[in-house]
Amino acid sequence: MADKKYEFPGSNALSAFGLYVKGKIPVVDVAVTESSSNAVSSSAVFAYVAEKIAGIGGVSFKMADSLPESGDGRYIYLVPKSTAETQNSYDEYIWYDSAWEKIGTTEIDLSDYVKSSDMHEITADEVNTILNAVWGV
Repeated sequence: MADKKYEFPGSNALSAFGLYVKGKIPVVDVAVTESSSNAVSSSAVFAYVAEKIAGIGGVSFKMADSLPESGDGRYIYLVPKSTAETQNSYDEYIWYDSAWEKIGTTEIDLSDYVKSSDMHEITADEVNTILNAVWGV
């Protein structure tokens, strides 16, 4: 068994957890031997963890007019906001630990962003002053 190798297939579940990099997971030796000095880095532990992560399904969105009595942990439920000012905005909920948990909203607040009317042209001298102040150019 010492010569057996296991290569992980491409998996979105692995990429979501930062394990699947540039389409390749290194080939690892899955044989458990006496020479495994560090259990955390042993190939058997790596294979077990990667197998469990690969079994996790992705998260999907589900539209709902209101929250059902119970939910499914694989979904983020989108419930329309109740006011007229928030058209096309939804509250986001997950079913966690046998209860609903609000995790956010789809509303976007752009009030602190710069508007094009707030901007003005700057001269080459002003650009040079900024570059000199920041980088000493």
